[in-house]
Amino acid sequence: MVLSYMNFPPRSNYTEKINLGITSGDLKGIVQLFTPDQAIKMYEDGAIEDLTEYLEDNEVWNSLPEEFTNMYKIDGKILGIAAGLPQPDLFARAIRTDWLDNLGLDMPETVDELYDVVKAFTLDDPNNTGKDDTWGMTTSGTWNMQDIFQAFDARLDHVGGNGIAWNPNTGVWEDSMLKPGMVEALTYLADMYKEGYLDEELFTIGGTGMQDRMLSGRCGTTFYWYNHAASSFPTGTKKNVPEAEYGIIMGLKGNIDKNLNQIGSAAAPYALIHDTPQAKEMINAFVNIFFGDPVGHIQGQWGAIGQCIEFDGKEVTRLKYDDGFAPKPGIVEDVIPGLSRIEYPLVFQDDPEKTQENSDKYFAKQESIDNALDSGLVYFLPENLKTPYSETYSTLSADINALFEEAIVKAITGELTPEDAIENYRQQMQSIGAQDILDAANADLGVESNMEY
Repeated sequence: MVLSYMNFPPRSNYTEKINLGITSGDLKGIVQLFTPDQAIKMYEDGAIEDLTEYLEDNEVWNSLPEEFTNMYKIDGKILGIAAGLPQPDLFARAIRTDWLDNLGLDMPETVDELYDVVKAFTLDDPNNTGKDDTWGMTTSGTWNMQDIFQAFDARLDHVGGNGIAWNPNTGVWEDSMLKPGMVEALTYLADMYKEGYLDEELFTIGGTGMQDRMLSGRCGTTFYWYNHAASSFPTGTKKNVPEAEYGIIMGLKGNIDKNLNQIGSAAAPYALIHDTPQAKEMINAFVNIFFGDPVGHIQGQWGAIGQCIEFDGKEVTRLKYDDGFAPKPGIVEDVIPGLSRIEYPLVFQDDPEKTQENSDKYFAKQESIDNALDSGLVYFLPENLKTPYSETYSTLSADINALFEEAIVKAITGELTPEDAIENYRQQMQSIGAQDILDAANADLGVESNMEY
């Protein structure tokens, strides 16, 4: 038997343990990474293998959709296997619609309308308490303001960490810090910060602090995962403010009005450690078990039959224990055609209400995403276009993120004008050789860079 056991190191030191195991030579086999750039760097360092030859004759692999098999195909090499094609996901703006109703305001559709709403949420007593006890918008840095940058045609990378991003409207890798829209975006946010409409602790509270602000019932809007906007925020806020209601904005219009907000089927890649014994047999067994067999796929997603689930060949039933439903391992994810929740519906044991609620949320989300795609507000961002294919980027990404954050903080807090902050950033990026990133990433796509540091 090739696949014999699995280890699940804690997330807090997962990457550290993986790197240590590879360096020491103690770690062999298949390992799950977090991001495409991690796979690129590990391949360039000789730590993982190209899977192309191992999988070329695998019937299961060759029968899977190209969007799955190409997800981690980079520079013609298969550097990883996705955990699946999970239901597409995106960030969306959660906004208190009961506050909009109280103030007689419409749902904002543009970035300018959002500014007016955030101002009113801060100044006009939206919760009818007669107190100055609300603020308009909270965020954890740029991570939860990506839609604002998108509206100004200054989109950020897929995690809001820096300005190097692929532009779906031009098909070119750009650094949005060099675009005219970035000056506008930073001026907009600096004014919002100065006037007190934007959370003054935006650069220090972290993701948990941002969520706590929303759940307190005293903050009007943030930009976060769709499931939080649609479910977690409404449910959690109602515990503190029973009348709280939320709406969702899938994309804000501004300087551009199409292909604004990115959506993706992110599924962290499984990579094969270099010099793993029986490498071909192992990687083929992994594919065949988890993507070629319904029983293997379902157990990889939901857990062992008889312990975590029951499976009758038609429905997956999550088993209920005294402390709740059995946890799922999540080795693989939805949605592989023929192996999805459409073919094998999910049931919660002895809880038809939870079963129906879970199903309704799942399909309501899909409908919302389909409508947003049809409207042109949302575009699909392939996994291999989330991170530029560039050895320079793999080496300098941490430095680039730091330079980006420094410029953003100084511009929004007023320490520097947006123009001066961007100019400092430009000079620093030029000095570290960041031009190579844009040139290499665009050359990989067969296009030319349209900007220079």
